[in-house]
Amino acid sequence: MRLQCALRAVPTRQPRLRFHGSRDPRTRRNPPDVAGGSGQATPRMKPMTRSEAEGAALGNERRISRVVLATVLQIAVMAVVLLVYEYGRHLVDGRSAQAFSNARWVWDAERALRLPDEASLQNWALGWDGWVRAANQYYVRVHFPATTVFMVWVWFRHRRAWPRVRAAVVLSAAAALALHFAFPLAPPRMLPGHGLVDLMRAYGPSAYPAEPGSGLANQFAAMPSLHVGWALLVAWGVVRYGRSRWRYLVVAHPVVTLLVVVLTANHYWLDGIVGSAIVVAVVWATSAVPWLDDREGGPSGAVGAPR
Repeated sequence: MRLQCALRAVPTRQPRLRFHGSRDPRTRRNPPDVAGGSGQATPRMKPMTRSEAEGAALGNERRISRVVLATVLQIAVMAVVLLVYEYGRHLVDGRSAQAFSNARWVWDAERALRLPDEASLQNWALGWDGWVRAANQYYVRVHFPATTVFMVWVWFRHRRAWPRVRAAVVLSAAAALALHFAFPLAPPRMLPGHGLVDLMRAYGPSAYPAEPGSGLANQFAAMPSLHVGWALLVAWGVVRYGRSRWRYLVVAHPVVTLLVVVLTANHYWLDGIVGSAIVVAVVWATSAVPWLDDREGGPSGAVGAPR
């Protein structure tokens, strides 16, 4: 009896279970994946077959073709608009008497409005003539290239804004052309009796031929100034659509353009004011047209592949 009680008091040891070929099911986990060791299997990418690769390449080529075709179409549209605008301006060339009469009226109207005298301002600026050639270069070389670069930038970088910008250019050109017909105007450099100097002819380079009515440009279409108007449009567009912190520097472009066109005696103050008013009006008008909505996420009427 004593031996039996002693054996019962000794604790029995449970046999240890051994699992072959796998871990203890109580602590079993998925084996870590080779790449990340996260314990979760990483799905493997199915290699692209030859037919799928050819299909992707064909789709990319078609997309590029659509972009190229749309770009060529937009270039053609804008070229036609500018050609019509330039040709229409020439139809005012034969009204020189009315153009000079309107010039005298504008001069008197500016004095009544207390605007600075263009002749006095030019005479003061000519005290240092180092700026003259730079101003002429700015007038001749900057206007059209800057507007063109702006439109190319909008087309390729901000496609959603393109319909509105295109509409603003077309509408402002149409409004300016209507004013050229209704109000032919000789520029200040051609107005006798006020002491204004034709700085482009005196210093060069000149954008105009010696005889009015010849060449590509109409010299009796000073009102309005799209030099100033489109410079304002460029500044508005860069500030609105750009993302750089330096984009506000472009505001100097319309300011410098206005000073240049006045100091070189190519435009009156009122030409720049009316040109700016036209652009402000068309920008405001296009903001109310739904299919010209240029906001992110809004409807867009852009032609071609999306941005």
